[in-house]
Amino acid sequence: MMTPAAIRTLSHLAALHHHSLPMYLSYTRPWTRPGTEGKLDVLQHMITDHQYAVEKIVHVLEETDTTIGLGEFPMEYTDLHDLSLAYLFGLLIETQNKLITEIEAGITQLENDTIAKEVAQECLGMAKGHVENLEEAASSLKVMS
Repeated sequence: MMTPAAIRTLSHLAALHHHSLPMYLSYTRPWTRPGTEGKLDVLQHMITDHQYAVEKIVHVLEETDTTIGLGEFPMEYTDLHDLSLAYLFGLLIETQNKLITEIEAGITQLENDTIAKEVAQECLGMAKGHVENLEEAASSLKVMS
């Protein structure tokens, strides 16, 4: 049986992924220069992983009959339409690093819940991989400037 702390932690992680910057950007189209459109694949991969994380967490929490409130996008995201991909990648790196910090803090709360801890560790691995991909893509965009 999942502990109340584990349920709260996973619910929080689901909400963080659901209203993340990558998920918001799935409803917009960043501005790209000719030749940089392929870098959108990095963003699309993040979106897919964030959707997967939410679905997986919700599935685990459904086993506990927990109702999950996923929340809404932060209002400051509404200022991010039509910005360059290079600029957005910088913001994405920043938000992913904050997500990593949140996930790591959550993992410390999950020491006694194996399933919840495994889910959170999977989210952590994806988030760290996204930072690496973003940094690589951002550096190649700067070279093209």
